[in-house]
Amino acid sequence: MPNHEKLGVFFGCTTAGAPHLLKGLENFLSKAKIECVPLGKDLCCGVPLTLAGYHDEAAEYVKKVADKLISTGITKMVTSCPHCYMMFKNEYPEEFGIKLPFKIMHFVEFADELLKSGRIKLKNRKDVQILYHDPCGIGRRGPGLYDEPRRVLEACVQVIEADRNRVLGTCCGGGGLLRASLPKLAVAAAKRKITDDIMPKEVDTIVTSCPFCTLNLSDGAAEIEDKELNVFDLPQFLAENMEAS
Repeated sequence: MPNHEKLGVFFGCTTAGAPHLLKGLENFLSKAKIECVPLGKDLCCGVPLTLAGYHDEAAEYVKKVADKLISTGITKMVTSCPHCYMMFKNEYPEEFGIKLPFKIMHFVEFADELLKSGRIKLKNRKDVQILYHDPCGIGRRGPGLYDEPRRVLEACVQVIEADRNRVLGTCCGGGGLLRASLPKLAVAAAKRKITDDIMPKEVDTIVTSCPFCTLNLSDGAAEIEDKELNVFDLPQFLAENMEAS
């Protein structure tokens, strides 16, 4: 990392509220020897307010969040949550007129950058097959970050594709406040996605790049009898498969 760069990592409330996801991201940062300002463990990006239609309350809240982030003096901020990523990158400037004065990256971009520069090395486990699920927020509803996570994963394992992937990928059911407001429906959507799109590929490991997807697909997988599926968020998976530096 350049000497003049000051990196912030915004964990976000979903990752911070799920101990295994939080530990996975922290382990990745530790193993990769990333020096950063930890942000967002007790701070929400504000997306629930916007999704619920509370625009005025959101406007007041995001101003406070922006002020707090700017006060840290960071020059780049990474988040593993697509909701946080899209909120900071698009909604803050377009909806609330707040242009954050630092670069905003999703974790998949950051991990891809680290791999290309040789700052992280992954174990060779090419005998292992995983299926990658494209989150809506950085995929078809976002900037189309399809290649970055696949490049990183393919440095370690075989990536199997669902028939409906990338821009044609379907939602896991965990976003848009559905999981918070109608959790049974959200999990039913995840179970259907797994049954229709993932089980035909005969893999036992799913990797994604969104804490909402990870949690919702995990709950959907738990409802499927006679099939054990492991679901990982990308930081978790990479932390478990990194070579010692």
